[in-house]
Amino acid sequence: MHINYLEDEGKLEDAFNLADINGFHGIELRGFDRYDKMPDREYLELIRNIQKKHPGLDVTFGLCSQFTDNDENTREANAERIISQLKRMKDIFDLSFVNFTAGNVLDPEKEYDDFANQGSGIAREWQWKVSAELMWKVAEAAASLNIQLAIETHPCYLHDTAEAAKKFLELIGHPNAGINFDYGNIFAHPRGETLADALNILKSHIFYFHFKNIIKVGNFCFGTFLDSGMIDHHKYLEIISDWSYNGSMALEFPACGDRILACRKDIEYFREKAGLVNLIRIRNTR
Repeated sequence: MHINYLEDEGKLEDAFNLADINGFHGIELRGFDRYDKMPDREYLELIRNIQKKHPGLDVTFGLCSQFTDNDENTREANAERIISQLKRMKDIFDLSFVNFTAGNVLDPEKEYDDFANQGSGIAREWQWKVSAELMWKVAEAAASLNIQLAIETHPCYLHDTAEAAKKFLELIGHPNAGINFDYGNIFAHPRGETLADALNILKSHIFYFHFKNIIKVGNFCFGTFLDSGMIDHHKYLEIISDWSYNGSMALEFPACGDRILACRKDIEYFREKAGLVNLIRIRNTR
């Protein structure tokens, strides 16, 4: 379960309860305190203390970097902070992978959700170069900890479409850097590939999946329940089942409304669809 099912007020204990009650295997949390109230280690220790009350739940984290920043000192300091946090994570948790983003690329003259004119579409060559170099540095450090970096396909970043993400991986050139395949994000992008094409482009690099659903009206997109959007998750899961994929997956709800209901509906729908295609066995708390 992704933390965005229940995050707005930073209620970590409620999020763990929600994941546990609905039979998830684990929860993806922010790599640093989103509200900047706690030092980095204190934040992780708080999460560990909550996790002890939920022994059936694993945790992983999402780390957002600043590798595209104009200031070299900011970029370097951010890389060191991330490496230090990865070491703390490994010291505190049994962690094998993290979600990752390599820094956004934004045109302040455009709307954030004008995705065609953000991210890889406007990135400068130096941003590709320095981001890839810092990603290699972090990937090497993470490899020494046996932690894989799963770079999320995400609008407004260098890795916003399947082709852009593949280009970025090739520039990084480190086997410990792979992909968090989020087709909802690719689908939302005007240059986003079809599901089949995107999976084909990135298949050999996927470490992790995010599942969400999207409704698109023109260039406007909004999130919805897994069973209600424009992405056919039955077809999606059938393709993955043919690969014999046995890695990690997370459900997301980047939308407004009743998130408690969304969590229950989405896991029940996903459990049914995954069972129909014989993809995974999902823990059932009932």
